[in-house]
Amino acid sequence: MRRCRATAVLVAVSIIAVALMLYPAYATSAQPHEQTYVAYVEGYVEGYVMDAASGEGLSGVTVLVGETSMETNISGYFRIDGLSLGDHPIKASSDEYKSFISTLSVTEGENSVLIRMDPIASEFDATC
Repeated sequence: MRRCRATAVLVAVSIIAVALMLYPAYATSAQPHEQTYVAYVEGYVEGYVMDAASGEGLSGVTVLVGETSMETNISGYFRIDGLSLGDHPIKASSDEYKSFISTLSVTEGENSVLIRMDPIASEFDATC
């Protein structure tokens, strides 16, 4: 009888121990899981690079925004996609013009810029 009672107590303790071990897993799986979604929003910048005096579009000017660059087309137009939102350095450079350097704030939506560049004075520009 004692042996039966000891076995019954051992079985009961084992069942309780297993139930307690499984309870935290059951309790957490029964709770609704909170899901977090992260939306990565990118921006773009587009605009024109022009001669400051004539207003003519400048082709072949390298425009660098952050670490992404592109050359302007024949009209002086450029567009750089895939930029993270926030402030970025912007630089426009050409062999014939003084570099343009500024800071640009990229926001969600339209980001337009008009860059006016001054020509580099050459020794032939001197007047007599």
